[in-house]
Amino acid sequence: MLDAYIYDGVRTPFGRHAGALARVRPDDMLAGVIREVVKRSGFAPETSRR
Repeated sequence: MLDAYIYDGVRTPFGRHAGALARVRPDDMLAGVIREVVKRSGFAPETSRR
């Protein structure tokens, strides 16, 4: 089986020290990035065997 890769660039928000994003966990920000990349790619995760 061949491995497939999705390449795209999505920018996470950035803010000031102790600003509005200070309490947002990095993995929560990453989850948003992953969702957007999958959405843009048209990939349907439910079709993957892994």
